[in-house]
Amino acid sequence: MTGQETATLNLLISPHNDDETLFTAYTLCAERETIQVVVVFDGYIQTLRGEPVTHLKRHAETLAAMKELGVVHTPIFGECNDAQPAWERVENLFRGLRSSFDPVTTYIPWQEPGGHEQHNMVGRIAERIFNRCTHYTTYSRTGKTIGSRVVIPEPDWIARKHRALACYTSQIRVENCREHFTRDMREYYA
Repeated sequence: MTGQETATLNLLISPHNDDETLFTAYTLCAERETIQVVVVFDGYIQTLRGEPVTHLKRHAETLAAMKELGVVHTPIFGECNDAQPAWERVENLFRGLRSSFDPVTTYIPWQEPGGHEQHNMVGRIAERIFNRCTHYTTYSRTGKTIGSRVVIPEPDWIARKHRALACYTSQIRVENCREHFTRDMREYYA
């Protein structure tokens, strides 16, 4: 990796650029010096939808969002193709991360009934590979958010989350994504 001291780092697995901010911004604020964000997919599916957004633009948005949240470690971009997921590649990415980091805790998506298929599959694979997983809730296709523990943010974390979400201009412009950036800001862990 980068030669950083990684013995006490936690990992946060984000299926897509923006999921880490949408669903775990308060955790990132709390652990900003001890957490490494890993973004699995590259965002190429947007190009297939006819949206002129490159994976480099999505990377820049994530970097800006992490700066707003105060995360000190540069995100790792897995560069997996979200248009045609190769789950073996995702598994290999996770195995490499586990051997490089041996994280204390790995935050992974909860496999939600009716949830986003890629979020669920990333969560399943991560659960097999990483020890000491903590599941965070994303959202389900039915719009119902589930979870047993709500993260209570410090007052400045709310403003940080809003500023970080605003970094994702490529998503805010997409009609079916926009509502995720303006809805309920609570974060849940199952």
